[in-house]
Amino acid sequence: MVCPTFELECLYRNLLLNNPLSAFQLYANTIGHRTGNGYAFGRLPFYLPEGMYVEVEACVRAITSLLASSLYRDRILTGSSFLPYPALRSEDLIGSVDFHLGEHGLKIIEVNFNVPGLIGFAELLESAYYRMLSVVGRTHLCAGLMLALADTVGGGRGGRVAIAVSHLPMSQPFLRHYRILAEEMRALGVDADLVFARDVVIGSAGELIWDNRSYDSVLSLVIPAIWEQYPSEFSAYSAAFAVSPHRFYPNPVGGQLGSKLLLTMLGDLETLVPDLLAKERTCLERATLAAKPLNYFSNAEEAIATFGGLCRMVLKPTHSYGSQGVIVQPIQTDLNRVFDRLRDGYIVQDYYAPLRYPALQTDGSLLLEQTRFELRAFFVGGRFAGATAYEFGKGTHQCPMVPVVLC
Repeated sequence: MVCPTFELECLYRNLLLNNPLSAFQLYANTIGHRTGNGYAFGRLPFYLPEGMYVEVEACVRAITSLLASSLYRDRILTGSSFLPYPALRSEDLIGSVDFHLGEHGLKIIEVNFNVPGLIGFAELLESAYYRMLSVVGRTHLCAGLMLALADTVGGGRGGRVAIAVSHLPMSQPFLRHYRILAEEMRALGVDADLVFARDVVIGSAGELIWDNRSYDSVLSLVIPAIWEQYPSEFSAYSAAFAVSPHRFYPNPVGGQLGSKLLLTMLGDLETLVPDLLAKERTCLERATLAAKPLNYFSNAEEAIATFGGLCRMVLKPTHSYGSQGVIVQPIQTDLNRVFDRLRDGYIVQDYYAPLRYPALQTDGSLLLEQTRFELRAFFVGGRFAGATAYEFGKGTHQCPMVPVVLC
């Protein structure tokens, strides 16, 4: 059940009664100092009704079952690939499901089948929040997230893991996050090093070497879309994957399995992917927004009529990262441009407005119905591993991230 606005207001007002304004600022300063410049963290948590949390867990389980389905894989992987297609392992199922919580409950807006952006901050900020503020509610949804990642990628404590990242300028804003992720893995006993993916050398026995050091496994933080877009920059990395795909986590084919085309299939799973359990189909269909490939329509006007107007539409590239290329509630010229030039690489999804949450003012007062959030639920090794939230409508390395508190 969705919290009415007045209940949300009561939750936040009680939070402010239990904590001085200085405590919120101290938290923001502390987490900001730990993570460095370029990242933002909100001072108020995202309250999620406990019944909705149960739905989130169920949806994550169903999504991982869908991603692991051979029928789904055969439907989605219809063209050639820039990399081989090795068999998926349960350990490859690392990613996230993004939701909006709105008037009609939870709706899935995206599925990421790769290591989610800023995953290394989730447990860190949650732990700091509950340590520094008095919060009523079920806590620590992300507790154990980094341990789950370490166990999945490094085979538990003592494994030697290369955390491979992109050297390209577009990835530079994330380097501080990558370093913190490596620090967290090392704190758990994993022998983890941050390396540039392009610098890998393949040993005579097929081992993967960076700076004269061989590694048991690779936690690949190179976004598959970037990897594919710049093949010459990652030629050595691609060769390493071809030789030792079993060392890579997650399997980069997830970038295609987690494309936006997945969103267009969720409403017809009984026909398209009948091997899913009935309860999994029901769960996903309940959380599904209408979506179609843009090239399904013969013209832009047909798409407008199907979705009930431009204000009911969101245009999304089938393969992208962050929010690049996404157009929310497009104007006619935007839709015409995308339809005429890019329709084979876009989907259109029903627009679903998230609830507006209060914002904390500098004087300690609440400004009601201001902030819109996306809820991000993580899965690691095919299992639900925690959740965080971030402000809707901004790039994830810039938006205020906040912990999730059940109510």
